[in-house]
Amino acid sequence: MLFFSIWGCKYNDDELWDEIGGIKDELATIKSQINSLRALVDAANNGKSITEIKQTEIGYTITFSDGQTIEINHGQDGADAPEIGIALHEGVYYWTKGKGTNNWLTDTSGNKIAVAGTDGITPKMKIDEGYWYVSVDNGANWEKLGAATAEQAGSSFFTDVTHDDDYACFTLKDGTKLKIPMAIRLKIELAATSLSMESGKEVKVAYKLLNATGETQVEVISSEAVKARVIDPKASEGEISLYTNNFDAIDEYTKVIVLASDDVRVAISTITFNKEEGVLQITETHEVSADEQLLTISVETNLISYDIEIEEAAKTWLSKSLTQTRAIRTETEVFKVKANSSNEMRSAIVTFTGGDIVRKVVVFQLAGNDNPGPVDPPVGNVEIDKLYGYAIATTGGEGATLANTFHFDDGTCFRDYLKLREKNKDTTPAIIYLSGKFTKDQGRGSGSPWFDIKDTHNLSIYGVKGFVMQNVGFFLKRASNIMIRNIHIQQPKADNGADGISMQECNNIWVDHCTFESMNQIKDYEDGSCDITHATYNVTVSWCHFIKTQKTCLVGHSNSATADTQITATFHHNYFDLSNSRHPRVRFGNVHVYNNYFKEVSTYGVGSAYGAKVLVEDNFFEAVRLPIDICTYPAKPSGSSWVSNLTGSVAGYVYERGNTYANKPENAGDVYPFTNLEYKAYNGEKLATPYTHNDFKPTYEYVVDETEQLPAIVPSSAGAGKLAKYDTAPIDVNNAGLTPNPGEPEPGEPEPGGNDLSNGWKWISYGGSTVLPATSSGVLTLEANGKFEGSNQVFGFVYQEVTGDFVATVQVDSYETASTSNQSLAGLMITPDFAAAGADFLHCMAAQGHSTTFYRSTRMVSGSSNRGGLTAPDAINEGVKPILKVTRSGNECTLSYSRDGGVTFGKVNAATFTDLADTVYLGLALSSGNSKATAKGVFSNFVLNDEPMDF
Repeated sequence: MLFFSIWGCKYNDDELWDEIGGIKDELATIKSQINSLRALVDAANNGKSITEIKQTEIGYTITFSDGQTIEINHGQDGADAPEIGIALHEGVYYWTKGKGTNNWLTDTSGNKIAVAGTDGITPKMKIDEGYWYVSVDNGANWEKLGAATAEQAGSSFFTDVTHDDDYACFTLKDGTKLKIPMAIRLKIELAATSLSMESGKEVKVAYKLLNATGETQVEVISSEAVKARVIDPKASEGEISLYTNNFDAIDEYTKVIVLASDDVRVAISTITFNKEEGVLQITETHEVSADEQLLTISVETNLISYDIEIEEAAKTWLSKSLTQTRAIRTETEVFKVKANSSNEMRSAIVTFTGGDIVRKVVVFQLAGNDNPGPVDPPVGNVEIDKLYGYAIATTGGEGATLANTFHFDDGTCFRDYLKLREKNKDTTPAIIYLSGKFTKDQGRGSGSPWFDIKDTHNLSIYGVKGFVMQNVGFFLKRASNIMIRNIHIQQPKADNGADGISMQECNNIWVDHCTFESMNQIKDYEDGSCDITHATYNVTVSWCHFIKTQKTCLVGHSNSATADTQITATFHHNYFDLSNSRHPRVRFGNVHVYNNYFKEVSTYGVGSAYGAKVLVEDNFFEAVRLPIDICTYPAKPSGSSWVSNLTGSVAGYVYERGNTYANKPENAGDVYPFTNLEYKAYNGEKLATPYTHNDFKPTYEYVVDETEQLPAIVPSSAGAGKLAKYDTAPIDVNNAGLTPNPGEPEPGEPEPGGNDLSNGWKWISYGGSTVLPATSSGVLTLEANGKFEGSNQVFGFVYQEVTGDFVATVQVDSYETASTSNQSLAGLMITPDFAAAGADFLHCMAAQGHSTTFYRSTRMVSGSSNRGGLTAPDAINEGVKPILKVTRSGNECTLSYSRDGGVTFGKVNAATFTDLADTVYLGLALSSGNSKATAKGVFSNFVLNDEPMDF
């Protein structure tokens, strides 16, 4: 009776079926979410990018660069999904279960289950008796997880999805974040997008293409009122010419459409026009303090362009720096203001002119005595992964696409890649990771142990953990916006003047967390570790470790290189560890040295010469005999007097503050440390007004660590291997798709800067000559072999760089040669270029040959040379040493010689170059006329523009 009573009643099972239906839906949702999660990991591993993220009612639709799409629930409408997640272990993503990221999902043998790749598995899910189960072997075995309820429907593995122009970030429930790059869009930037026009007047608007790949094309669509065309198009930039002959026809509907395309994408921008009257609004007066600083003046304008003129009398202290366009019709003009050390206020009138509109601005600068004294830099949290200093604007390869992200483990491929960038003048942003070991034979060549980074820009070069450059360095020339970080350089031998890192004619360079290790401390065996020369500016060297280096950091390459006044460099938080000298050694430039740790450096710490201004502050000097050395100042004993380690006749300047000097050695001098704010030479002529702190301090902002903490802070964080972010590379080795090539690269310039000799002189072996130079008491002795022929030249050369017109003479004390050929010469020579050889080697030389014969050798254009004798002077005094003379005036050079001590010279032989560079190499060349036997020349009394210069 009971049985029939139960089954005879009407029973409502809707709730049961609803729960079963909900669980089935949840199974389908969870399966979809697992597949989506695996697809994301696969994209991260295989370099895919995301082209679109579209929001839906329940989450997002993600589209990848290969066309694949996935759906992601946002997890806002349900309870927790089964606790399945992923975690990264040794560079591979694995499935996890339960709470925490280390509770791995494993197979029956205990092995972790990879998410993607050849070993990747997609787990299966089921619900049985109210619990979730998971299988990693296609259902053969099941592992029980948490309880399953219908309330979980709509749940997700994901808690957040965000994206910007660069990356999409997917956040899982356990906090794990997956970053996938967004596909780079082609962009066109116009210098102006809203213009005023005048009838009959052409207006040009510059454009730049960003993120372009392959061949590019720019087209314009214009209206009847304004005609437009593209002029001078290049791969990534050009100009658009706009013209109207009927200003009245322009209205609010007039526009020009600019279309840009590359191999796969299109970008569009628009230029519109207005008919307003010309506007040029500027605040009329600006007052600044006596400090050196940047002055910013805002300009409201609708003019296409305007001119700026600073009154002549104020150009010594006020100069134009740059224009920053912030928005349409609002610009920021930046002026550099030098410090005012006088006791009087000064002013300048700056005139802005745009067509018929003229605006005058007056700049007032307070007197030096109205300004407070030096202010200590703030003490704060110095971040070890942040860029400070003069290179602050450096971005390196920022914005590089995946196609321009490389991982090299072969030095020859790296060399060839850099050569291609140089050849093509490639400035495409690129990020480069280096791993393994690179050797000197993989650089330019066995006699030139360096990698050339030349005529290129926008590179970030990172060493991966354990990477080492063994006896090979970097040579940067005409390069800009370069980052070199986390590189261990075992110093190369000074072949052809090789350095660890050498910079010439460069700007915006950041060298950070590198290790420079000396491999041989024999004098002159190695050259510079990190040298900044040839007018390079905006450089920061930070958190580097210099181990027993000999010529650590040269800044400014010679006593005559006045162009090096352009140099600006910052050295901070470097560890000078038992190193010798040049920390740094500065000529002409402006250098900021702060928060470095000098540990028992042997010769001197910081050196300043030839008008350099060096701010030395908040450093720690540990057992350093001579923390600061100044050219011409007393620094080391020499006979009965004290002289500097820095040879030369012109002093440098140093402002010193806030440094700690610990364990002063017994052999240190009484003056400790040296400073100089006014002397042009020791106890000699003084500046009219002594320099102040304002003349040294940089314009950038910075914070410092407590000086007493530097012995703990700097060694623990300086050098390669201290930034965990570079322990591994984010991509596999690809060597830029190049094949390893152990052979020699194409020939290039034979040297990065010559070998240091003394007093700013350098020497080089040209064409493979065996060269032995030596100096003593201002006299040069030069030995070399080789023939100086018209079609081929092999000789030794001791030189300096000289800029502009000059008159140079030198006395030949003796010349010993076994050859009677005119291929055996000891001469005074200029040449504009070391890179050329043979019939392309341009030069102009007056020389002595065997006995008392004198020759000329000139090549003013490639392929054509002129050789012969020099005309003897009228007066010849037997026993008087001959004097050779070379002059330069524009493109013309003259040659002659004297035999009466320089009173009279023989007939001048003149020759004219086609287009002689402003800066040339001037010096003493010597050959023997024999490929094996050597000749020997002794030279003295070198005079340049009436100023004697010692060898």
